[in-house]
Amino acid sequence: MREPPVASLTHETAAQWAGQLLSRYSLRLEGIKWIPGYGGSAAVSDDGVILTLGEQVLQDAATMRFHIAHEVGHVVLGHATGLRRRRLRLTVISVAVTLVLEGGVMAAAVLWSWPIVLVPVVLLAAMGALSRCAVLPLERAADEFAAAHGAPASSASIPPTPWLNRWVLKTHPTQQERSRPIAPMLSSHPM
Repeated sequence: MREPPVASLTHETAAQWAGQLLSRYSLRLEGIKWIPGYGGSAAVSDDGVILTLGEQVLQDAATMRFHIAHEVGHVVLGHATGLRRRRLRLTVISVAVTLVLEGGVMAAAVLWSWPIVLVPVVLLAAMGALSRCAVLPLERAADEFAAAHGAPASSASIPPTPWLNRWVLKTHPTQQERSRPIAPMLSSHPM
């Protein structure tokens, strides 16, 4: 697809590009919800794909295309779920984490007073391990999808990753990691 001139980047331009990319996979864009900042997310509804994108992705064509292709990649690769299923999953995870954390705090309070201090450290370590094993590979696959569709992360303007996400939780590759050449793994990724 031709890169539009920077002056013409609008919500409509983004919707058109997203619609064209989704149509390659027989999917339909239901709409784009615009929020302040960078980044985005994708969800699948009964009527199509809903993208949530930060206004800053419209700063240049390469950034717009990367963010859209990255989110569409999550949909096409099966990472994005239906809205009801996503809400249910987040609720179940929140309740489970809360029960484990509160159970640990109560057990620590009964047995010893000093382990209470360790609960947040253990929780952060567990979340970091989970995100490195479960989330980070999906983000890398979505980056590869974007690159395979002419929108590599290396050409986009992506803000620096906050230190908590860069070193502890590690939910997304850093800009430095995204700038390295990608060894495509799309053929081995389950679709």
